[in-house]
Amino acid sequence: MLPGGGQIALAGEPRFDASINAEFTLTDNARLSNSNEKTDLILRLMPSLRAGAEGGRVKWHVGYQPNLVFYLANGDQNNAQNNLNATALFEAVDNFFFIESRATVRQAFENPFLPTPGDATLATGNRVETYTVGLSPYIQGQLFGDYHYLLRNDNYYSNAQSNVSGDVLTSRVFGSIDSPVQRRRLFWGADASYDYTKFENQQAFEAQLVRLRVGAVVTPELSVTGSGGYEQNDYGLTDYSGAIYGAGFDWRPTPRTRFAANWEERFFGPSYQVSLNHRTRLTTWSLNGSRNTQTANNVLLALSPGETRESLDSILTARIPDPLIREAAIDQFMMETGLPELLGVPLGFYNKNIFLVERVDARVGILGVRNSLHFRAYWEESETLTTDDETVATDLFARNTRFRTHGGGAAYSHELAPRTNLTLSLDRSYTRSLTEQLALITGRDATQTIARVSVTHELTPKTTVTGRLRVARYDSDQGGRDYDEHAIQALIFHRF
Repeated sequence: MLPGGGQIALAGEPRFDASINAEFTLTDNARLSNSNEKTDLILRLMPSLRAGAEGGRVKWHVGYQPNLVFYLANGDQNNAQNNLNATALFEAVDNFFFIESRATVRQAFENPFLPTPGDATLATGNRVETYTVGLSPYIQGQLFGDYHYLLRNDNYYSNAQSNVSGDVLTSRVFGSIDSPVQRRRLFWGADASYDYTKFENQQAFEAQLVRLRVGAVVTPELSVTGSGGYEQNDYGLTDYSGAIYGAGFDWRPTPRTRFAANWEERFFGPSYQVSLNHRTRLTTWSLNGSRNTQTANNVLLALSPGETRESLDSILTARIPDPLIREAAIDQFMMETGLPELLGVPLGFYNKNIFLVERVDARVGILGVRNSLHFRAYWEESETLTTDDETVATDLFARNTRFRTHGGGAAYSHELAPRTNLTLSLDRSYTRSLTEQLALITGRDATQTIARVSVTHELTPKTTVTGRLRVARYDSDQGGRDYDEHAIQALIFHRF
């Protein structure tokens, strides 16, 4: 049941991996309606291609997986959903000048109070396809033999097939210098940044920050830091200039365990980043918390490929160091076991605002010989920083609004026979408005629950088949939004 390794290609040689997944779904509510339920047979084809190479001056990786969805009775819902993740790194000047590029196409949602089904076959007008391209030239190197410097310019542009939100352009210039840490009790660093954000048909928002950091190595495993600086920003309604200050620590008691935290007083109040991560040969544990600003670009670039996939990737990093081979092994394992990609989603929402986001996220992954268990719980609160809370507009995010979402998910897989696995999974999410005006537009509460039971059988080392039952329930205090959905699914996966 454990995914294995494979032959590692010679450095610099392109590597390819291709697969296809065909999925038949018989659902009693293809349009997710509470009054006009329609039974339909849906075919989804998911070809997947990954390629990459490392060596010389260029490193690149491309992963593309479209969802081609065809409805038997509701042909007007036929659609193609693209998913792309492409990166490239060009070392223009040896150990000095680099150019990094990135392109993504992802599926996101516009409204946290409308259905956000994780299954691409289910029809919803809330889903949008987003496109992001980025270019990041940077220089880095050593001064006086030991001091490390970095000057980087990140430029990202995002767009979506959306009637509400338009283009998003962000540009960031960041520079830093750091003294060496090895064999020294005291160390220091400094950094400065300039952030520019432009939403379509809105004014530009700017933020500038300079910071000095000092630290001490308490033990070989523990270091502490303090920081102070100054920031100035123009967020339209929020214009602030003033001092910032903070403190943090980094503790690494073992090579596989890290506990790090950083707190800083900013214009919006406390900002923090806390992470506790531990892994063993068969398990991964993580607890992360943060409070900081966020744009749609940040969300789209950081969208998780799936909590289950991330857990497996963490466990298998030591055993399969090559990322392309490890990704293919994870694909094979997930299809053999029927494990879901996502657990208790908070998915990205595409909009034209800068948000203050506070979140806590806990994850556990256990990979045994015949059993695997993956668990996630999360809490997240978002508040816009760039809109006027005294107006009532038709756009959900066109004024200052706050909403909170929390939930979780669990997936358990058991090997019934050497080539047959049973998988049980449950996801539940709850979203609540914290702004009174929001009730005038969308309602205040929404809850989504999805349960699945799957049996997967390996026909050949490269081909698996899966049978699955799915039950979904969506509850909302906005009239006409509630629905129930039941489905039977049959899937066949083949890796070339």
